[in-house]
Order: sequence, then C-alpha cells, then structure tokens
Amino acid sequence: MAEVKVSTCALPAEVTVPLARWSYREFAAEAITRKVVDSVSVSTVRCWLHAESRPV
Repeated sequence: MAEVKVSTCALPAEVTVPLARWSYREFAAEAITRKVVDSVSVSTVRCWLHAESRPV
C-alpha cells in the first residue's frame, strides 16, 4: 500500500505512462505492473488514497 501511495507523487511521464494525470484505474494497473501487488481493485486504490487525505 505504501508503495502505491508513493507512486502518486510521480508524474505519469516519469514512469512512461502517456497520461497527463493518474486515474485510480491507472494506479491499480501500475501497481500490478511493478509487482507491488498481485491484484488490486480500483475501489481499493481509491480507499487507500482517500484514507491518506483525511485529516487526523
């Protein structure tokens, strides 16, 4: 999960993804491509990222 969150700071062009900005679907695909996870749903990625953005 932490590695997926760290990748949110990278621009898509830095990892050779032809996008202007990331979507949850692209984050999920990139995490699988990098072998961070075997599989992950788009909704799980969304939950991980939204959990981090909430104030404590």
